[in-house]
Amino acid sequence: MEPEAEGVIPKEPNRELAASTFGSSKRAPAQERATSRALHADGALRMLEEKLKESIVAELKRQAANDPNSLSIESSDGLIVKGRIDLDDLVMVIAGAVAGGP
Repeated sequence: MEPEAEGVIPKEPNRELAASTFGSSKRAPAQERATSRALHADGALRMLEEKLKESIVAELKRQAANDPNSLSIESSDGLIVKGRIDLDDLVMVIAGAVAGGP
């Protein structure tokens, strides 16, 4: 490849210059931080979703155990809920899970 004249934009990228400046397979620090934040946020979101699911199911099972005539829960291939749910108690459990409570 011929050397380019000064001030002229090359038609193809200078791969040798890019490799010596940034390393052949290394990301720039800003990209590393953004990737790390995205992975952390994704993992945190998954953990929150699991905590919410567990808390909701546990609360519904608690309510069903307290009054089996009003509420029944089946959890075979998912969750089947039949009956009356105390929404105030359920909301309190969800708020506690989001806030990081027990």
